[in-house]
Amino acid sequence: KEEKFRSSLDEPEKLKIVRNWIAEYSNNSAEPSCSCDQQFRMCISDLELGWEMILRVLSATNNKSCLCTLGCWHLEDWLSLHREKALDRVEALAGTNIMFSRLLSCVYQQNLSGQEYKRVRAVAVYDNYFND
Repeated sequence: KEEKFRSSLDEPEKLKIVRNWIAEYSNNSAEPSCSCDQQFRMCISDLELGWEMILRVLSATNNKSCLCTLGCWHLEDWLSLHREKALDRVEALAGTNIMFSRLLSCVYQQNLSGQEYKRVRAVAVYDNYFND
């Protein structure tokens, strides 16, 4: 089911998921009320599509609540699912993108090993950006 969903995504559908996800999490709602959350979770189960969707959200909003949720939920889950394959690209982007580095400050260890989490923390920026 997930594979069929992912393979059927075209550009307008990806944009719709991102737009709806941002709208949902920009208002500090406690519980998601749209299917975009389930769709986003299906996207992150794939290494490439998950990375693409995370970066789409990152580039489409500056809403701190939304970005914090992205970091401590979907980015964290994506890292836990893809681990070593994901860490190299995370480290590379963190070196060139301050907002992404800040997003990493929202990631908890979850299922990452101590060494994997240490790599995330090494490139995360802890400047209290999300505490304002």
